[in-house]
Amino acid sequence: PDHTTTHSKLHPLQYTGGRRQGVGLGLAICKGLVEAHGGRIRAENAGPGQGTRFTFTIPVVEEIEHGAMDIPTHGERTDRRKPLVLAVDDDPQFLGHVRATLNDAGFSLLTTGNPNEVSDLVDEHDPHLVLLDLLLPEMDGIELMQQVPALADRPVIFLSAYGRDETVARALEMGAVDYIVKPFSPTELVARIQTALRKSDVFPETFQSGALVINYEERRVTVSEVPLELTAIEYDLLRVLSTNADRVVTYENLLRTVWRLTGREDRRRVRAFVKKLRDKLGDDADNPTYILTEPRVGYRMPRIQTALRKSDVFPETFQSGALVINYEERRVTVSEVPLELTAIEYDLLRVLSTNADRVVTYENLLRTVWRLTGREDRRRVRAFVKKLRDKLGDDADNPTYILTEPRVGYRMPRPDDTPDAPGGLGNEDP
Repeated sequence: PDHTTTHSKLHPLQYTGGRRQGVGLGLAICKGLVEAHGGRIRAENAGPGQGTRFTFTIPVVEEIEHGAMDIPTHGERTDRRKPLVLAVDDDPQFLGHVRATLNDAGFSLLTTGNPNEVSDLVDEHDPHLVLLDLLLPEMDGIELMQQVPALADRPVIFLSAYGRDETVARALEMGAVDYIVKPFSPTELVARIQTALRKSDVFPETFQSGALVINYEERRVTVSEVPLELTAIEYDLLRVLSTNADRVVTYENLLRTVWRLTGREDRRRVRAFVKKLRDKLGDDADNPTYILTEPRVGYRMPRIQTALRKSDVFPETFQSGALVINYEERRVTVSEVPLELTAIEYDLLRVLSTNADRVVTYENLLRTVWRLTGREDRRRVRAFVKKLRDKLGDDADNPTYILTEPRVGYRMPRPDDTPDAPGGLGNEDP
């Protein structure tokens, strides 16, 4: 089943003035390309002056399901029990290592080193997860996420040799679920992918919230067992909101994932379709059950166990000195000046402020803001706290609003609890 190609004897290396010409770079590149496609290469030398024969094997497409690369039919994934991963990296040798690791772990894999192919590959093969190198030819991975809206509809893990907090924060703000710094072990890569897939509910069968039931497999929606007639756009809008239950989905994310639009295009189309969807669900816009409005940000669907209105769960406002947070309007001001916060920054501030006077650990912040479990990279928390402090005008060395609890997490004091010690508690983290 392997397609074997044998090169005839190559010209022997030429020598000039006792110095050999050539360092074997071409062979190294060929080896990387062959191994990246799941093949093997070997060399045979017949003796001095006789040249060398190179033989390589590559799996043929017809037998692909038994080889190193599973290719699904157009618009379908190969096997719902075998997650499909798209790896985007211009280093063939690295792709070869990724292929070997993921094949051993039971994943299907697509690879490309050309960022211009990503949009077509995603549309055609619908991968469950994308591994995206930060530095690519012609553009970086963050720019690619902006240019390919379909990437927002699946987990994206960035891979990079750069681990600077600002870069990590920027990637996560664009919608990446994780960021792995090279080099990393095969065990870590598989664990990060499995964690991202679990959190994204790769194969959800149904969603239920009260009388609303969504069967993703059949694309069937019922309320009190009565089937609803939804258009394709209405269903996709409901699917994106429900598969991100308990998380705010911004207007920009909805425009990317449902309409395949980038930037800050007309939000009115989102509001118009949400209104039509609410009408069909029997949802009251003034007192919604299923689709909650996050003013000026987007929408959120609660899970069945948290189907209370946000005004019943959180206080209306929080105030500490010049800082005022209006939870109902998602509005934050310092000295009456409104702040422009990202969705992540606002959620981080909300969690800290609604737990005022209590230490919120790194692990709790990763769970509640990023939906991550365990002791995953604390650097993302520190990076976003730094950005949030900058916007609040909070001095990291003598903080007023966000105090650092060294090696544990962060705490926001109530108005009558101001740090006395010079330097506060902010010496360990930014």
